Amino acid sequence: MKSPTMLGIVAIHNHLNTECYNYLAASMIRAQPSLKNILSIGSDDDSKIFLWMNEQFPTSTWVLCKRHIEDNTRRKLTTLRITTSNQQSFISDIFTYVENSKRGLADCSSPAQFVDELEFLEGHWDRKELNIRNVEEAQFHSWFVKYKAEEMKEKMLHPVHKDTGLGYEYYFNNANEFVSNTV
Repeated sequence: MKSPTMLGIVAIHNHLNTECYNYLAASMIRAQPSLKNILSIGSDDDSKIFLWMNEQFPTSTWVLCKRHIEDNTRRKLTTLRITTSNQQSFISDIFTYVENSKRGLADCSSPAQFVDELEFLEGHWDRKELNIRNVEEAQFHSWFVKYKAEEMKEKMLHPVHKDTGLGYEYYFNNANEFVSNTV
């Protein structure tokens, strides 16, 4: 028999705004004052959560959920009509996969290395996308730079994982995601 998934603190809101997240964070701290000094916080890749909750947790290190970044990236690749079988080569450039033991962007040892690797990937991704989609203008790299690169550089590189005790493991929002990705 498996134990049920237990939910943590939940906020039900009508508006996704600063007031709601600030209220949630402040309520958590009121209920457990030691949370004010929490060392790290994991979240999905919704930058608003960080922006709105960081006021209450200014000294915490934030780390992003690998599953959310990957799913949102796959969703973009799908909108570009890149098939699932072709998506994996882009995803493998971003994340480490045991099968090929190649380190991805998320495993860069510094923001500078991340920028260099991402710059190198521009030509690689553009050629791959143009070939797969048979179009004249590639879109994936510019989308990635605009919507994913900065948050990954700040909240997902190897030094962030190391500082939060994860080493080369990725962070997942819940135990079920973690277990399904480590089996």
